[in-house]
Amino acid sequence: DCGVKRINVSLDTLDPEKFRQITRWGNLDKVMEGIDAAQAAGLKVKLNAVALKDFNDAELPEMLRWAHGSGMELTVIETMPMGEIDADRTDQYLPLSL
Repeated sequence: DCGVKRINVSLDTLDPEKFRQITRWGNLDKVMEGIDAAQAAGLKVKLNAVALKDFNDAELPEMLRWAHGSGMELTVIETMPMGEIDADRTDQYLPLSL
């Protein structure tokens, strides 16, 4: 009713423990419920996943299959400097040009 037609959701993993680790508090089940509710309401869902070496790199093909099979777009993006945060992801950089 307010003109919202699409939402973006950051989702770097489908593993609940990894999700909690990377978000520092997140609950994957709640996020999945929100995605389901958005789709049920007729919203398009676009997912963004940061590719992280030795964290979610092995999951990315399955995440793409799941997203596309569920009618969602998934954009895989490279990690970038985040300023002053607790973690330095430089060693997890995974170039997407390969």
